[in-house]
Amino acid sequence: MLKKFILIIISSLLIYSCEYTPIYSEKNIKNFYIQKISFKGDSNINILLKNNLKRYFKIKEGKKYKIDSYSKYSKISQSKNKSGNTTYYELSLEVNFEITDQNKKENLKLTEKFIMKNYSNEYDENNYEKSIQKNMTNKIVESLILQLSRM
Repeated sequence: MLKKFILIIISSLLIYSCEYTPIYSEKNIKNFYIQKISFKGDSNINILLKNNLKRYFKIKEGKKYKIDSYSKYSKISQSKNKSGNTTYYELSLEVNFEITDQNKKENLKLTEKFIMKNYSNEYDENNYEKSIQKNMTNKIVESLILQLSRM
């Protein structure tokens, strides 16, 4: 018991003394900002994209980007059982970004796919699908931000 207590104290001291900060904290992202972004396509996905990109509008330092985005979301029956009922769906999210810098334009196409099981309860299935949409959108935004920081 005493060894566990000492280990916890030592590890917490090490973590606090090394100035740990998250990779995507706002302090580390100051080399660019999004001046303007327009959304076309699926409205639910566009709302999620807009909410994830909000913090990049506040910063006014570094390179500025104008972005046009087009999102496409689809839910396709992946497999069916013997009676013809769908057992699995393939959820696919594709977002095309046209990034305009002061000097150049660049197109970026990001795609995420997920296989989802069909639930007997529609309410649970809809909630699960919404959480998957949110996760897929988060991944796409992370990829976009990574690409913008590299430009």
